[in-house]
Amino acid sequence: MVGNTIVLKPASATMQCGIEIEKTFDKAGVPQGVFQTLVADSSAAETLIDSDDISAVTFTGSVPVGAKVAQRATSQIKRTVLELGGSDPFIVCEDADIEKTSTGAVKGRLLIVDKAV
Repeated sequence: MVGNTIVLKPASATMQCGIEIEKTFDKAGVPQGVFQTLVADSSAAETLIDSDDISAVTFTGSVPVGAKVAQRATSQIKRTVLELGGSDPFIVCEDADIEKTSTGAVKGRLLIVDKAV
């Protein structure tokens, strides 16, 4: 990380993932406070972006939210990296049942969740 610290504010649906990433950094011996996961709502992200202590912002997620992050960060001339509209990696182990794995991958990628329900 070459002298930088990281604050990860995961999406509300992936909070545990962020916590596990922090645990991995801790187990690897990274000094306390170099990598921190912030469990909070989206207003915390706005506060982080606005902070004078934050010099760069990266975002992975949807195009609409990415546009808001970019607008806020670039209005303050902060370095910004966006990864928008992509999909998660899908790792297949050697001993996997390829038929089940490929079916699951396609279903997982094409699953549409109705948030109104």
